[in-house]
Amino acid sequence: MDLLTELEKSSLRDFWKQIGIIGISNDRRDPIPWEVIDDNGEVITKNDCVLQKWRTVYQTLFNDQTDSILYDECHLDRIKQGKFSSDLCDNPELMDTSCLNEPITRCEVEEAVSRLKLRKANIPAEVRKNKTCINMLRKIISFCIENGTSPLEWKQGIINPIVKPNSTYIRVPLSYHEITLLSVPYKIYCDILNRRFG
Repeated sequence: MDLLTELEKSSLRDFWKQIGIIGISNDRRDPIPWEVIDDNGEVITKNDCVLQKWRTVYQTLFNDQTDSILYDECHLDRIKQGKFSSDLCDNPELMDTSCLNEPITRCEVEEAVSRLKLRKANIPAEVRKNKTCINMLRKIISFCIENGTSPLEWKQGIINPIVKPNSTYIRVPLSYHEITLLSVPYKIYCDILNRRFG
């Protein structure tokens, strides 16, 4: 596509997209090498082995089962009854948590959508104004809260590794920041839950 022709069109957005595709930012981005160092210190270049190494390293990192994250059954029973105790409160008696189970309001969804970062959350600006989208999100999130479940797609993320500054071991997966891209409806769902807990 000729960039001068694109510039003469009324849509400058398409022109700048084309500039971005051929721009210098692509040259600055370091590709992730299809090589890893195994446990014996040898360099592996076979694609399946490289992907498996990345998978095992990140699964180990994200699925760390330490004693600090295990819950106790007594606390879980109190939560199920709708009550909890807190050492942080002045009153150590059981507190009512029924407000956490109130129906999701349209206003809560609108506020959660408005708190999303416009360019970073990959959500079009039109969604903020679209009543149908807001109502659909409210129905989906209400269903999730009422039934204690969420779609499987919300539990999956795309890990985008970005090399750490001044890293000298680019063949080691932990030399990268593991940026995880998540579903936008899931972010809205979490925002609403966090506001209710906070």
